[in-house]
Amino acid sequence: MNAVLRLSLGNFLFFAIFALTMIGVKDQNDRRDAWHHGGWIAKFAIWVVLVVLMFFVPNIVISVYGLEDLGAYHTTCRSLKFSFSV
Repeated sequence: MNAVLRLSLGNFLFFAIFALTMIGVKDQNDRRDAWHHGGWIAKFAIWVVLVVLMFFVPNIVISVYGLEDLGAYHTTCRSLKFSFSV
């Protein structure tokens, strides 16, 4: 479960940063539009770095990201387990 959350956090950060850089792009004449449609090698490298870095983040950060310590998380998991076991 911990590894899945770390991969998820890396993906979330990558796409959040990418989305923030695209704010305000109105048409293809904007320089940032080239980043949106190209730069695949650079985007892949950034994605890999972010995902790998998530494995060096302290466990508390992953716990907060995954909401593991909140009651709602455990209630949801129990209800899902119940619904799949019926």
